[in-house]
Amino acid sequence: METMESRGPYIGAAMLCERVLEENDGVLSAIRIVDRWTMPRPPVNNDERTAARLQLVVLVVLKAGEATGPHMISVNMSTPSGDEDEGVAYAFNLEGEDRGLNLIVPTLIETEQEGLYWFNVRIDGVQLTRIPLRVSWQQDDELSGQRQ
Repeated sequence: METMESRGPYIGAAMLCERVLEENDGVLSAIRIVDRWTMPRPPVNNDERTAARLQLVVLVVLKAGEATGPHMISVNMSTPSGDEDEGVAYAFNLEGEDRGLNLIVPTLIETEQEGLYWFNVRIDGVQLTRIPLRVSWQQDDELSGQRQ
């Protein structure tokens, strides 16, 4: 697998969370960082399972290092079965050294299957990192326990 050169950009953070707060001074707060999510099993309608919906935020913080100039960053999701969505892409400019990018992407995940989802982060088409999310369905006994 091709990876980014050692001259940058560098990953300051790459995570999934419920919310990201950005203060007036540019400081970020990642709220409820997650890599596992247990949710009710989606119902079956007309012999087909409907998708469960999960809203999270993809947060990627980059520092330029020696990298400068215009670049393209993309984030897309791979499902447990290996399907990949189109994802999103953004153009950005690196100014070098400790300057960088705070990418905050609200994401609605429609899950039809349990398992390991991956969020692939690429710069100029080259894999920079991957962020995992394990989705599990609640067991029937967990559901009955919650309703008491």
